[in-house]
Amino acid sequence: MRAAVVSHRETDDIDLGLLRVTSRHCSAARLGGPPVLGEEIWVVAFPWGRNMTLVGGIVSQVNEDNPADREAAPRLMVDASVSYGASGGGVYDAHTGQLVGLVEGYRTARVSFRVDAYPGHIDVPVPGETYVTPLAQIRRFLSEAGYAELVNHGRSGGRSGSAP
Repeated sequence: MRAAVVSHRETDDIDLGLLRVTSRHCSAARLGGPPVLGEEIWVVAFPWGRNMTLVGGIVSQVNEDNPADREAAPRLMVDASVSYGASGGGVYDAHTGQLVGLVEGYRTARVSFRVDAYPGHIDVPVPGETYVTPLAQIRRFLSEAGYAELVNHGRSGGRSGSAP
């Protein structure tokens, strides 16, 4: 299956892309509302581009960066452990199956070691600290890119046979 990049943005506050894929076996995700602290979630991702993984967890942090700015989306964190390559994976409400965000990344801890006289290190994912790009930011990105119709009032859009 091939995908075409329709729009993308990589800045300090957002790193998102919109792809167009044509498939008979793919449908657009149904969008949910903003998740609340403690809500059960599923993360669906394809780490290393190999096999789909499904990981359960809860919303572990909702942190509004600037409560006075209604356009600013709250920062979300889930406790579902993900690995390298899971960025961009869907975060879904475990009860409704609706999309509530996309995996943005995860915190790592650097473990240093020395083998003979040579120093080295590995970066290990910190369990429970997976950052999520919330739907408010995704909606804003799509609107600014000219694709607001894809998220019209929280409902998925798209055309039959294609999923952006």
